[in-house]
Amino acid sequence: MLEAKQHTFTIQLPQESLWLQADALRLAQVVGNLLTNAAKFTPARGRVELHAARVADDVVIHVVDNGIGLALAKGLVEMHGGTIAARSAGSAQGTELIVTLPPVSAAPAAPAARPTAAPVLPPSSGVAGLVADDNRDAAQSLAILLRLAGHEVTAVHDGLAAWELIERARPAIALLDIGMPQLNGYEIAARVRAAPWGREVTLIALTGWGQASDRKRALTAGFDEHWVKPIAPEVATELCAITARRLARGREDQAPA
Repeated sequence: MLEAKQHTFTIQLPQESLWLQADALRLAQVVGNLLTNAAKFTPARGRVELHAARVADDVVIHVVDNGIGLALAKGLVEMHGGTIAARSAGSAQGTELIVTLPPVSAAPAAPAARPTAAPVLPPSSGVAGLVADDNRDAAQSLAILLRLAGHEVTAVHDGLAAWELIERARPAIALLDIGMPQLNGYEIAARVRAAPWGREVTLIALTGWGQASDRKRALTAGFDEHWVKPIAPEVATELCAITARRLARGREDQAPA
């Protein structure tokens, strides 16, 4: 996005190592969201800067642009015991977004060997998926996490757009918010299951309602799973991996002997 809008992008990092006790994926999501918004809301050929430094007893990350700016990821930063703030000199004067995080005093004395991670599916075998949620931040964040796991994911923000994309592209998996405008998640699930190809799509209901009756209604409507938001990233990526393996087995079964 930065390149597409021909922005000048500069990074300034400290020479010293700064240690944090943090979820690296979530912090990458925070910085990614801030940079995405800086790129999006800065007029073409603008300037976007990323700075990190120790300030007194804190680690401070600044994202600076010369557009209107927009701060996201407040909840994730606060989960790390930090704060996020925005400041601007005024209209058309750009925005500075400041993430402040508490550091730990030093690196671990003897860092444990990095465990062997579960293999991440290469993009060529990743799942083609859809995330639909009228909360744009939630949809984009979940889509980013799934893309980091090697999957091809599109995010949309209303039920009609979700149905049209499913009907046209027929993704392997669709994660659908229940309460969306134009078509809700139940209506989309019913349409998908009524289609000749509909049983091939894994449908996940995303909702803030977690009662047993809510789960029963989702499963009755045709969903395979009912998840209460917010969704843990490892759950979403593991489900996509399962779907990818199921699709791979299906291709093997159909292959000529």
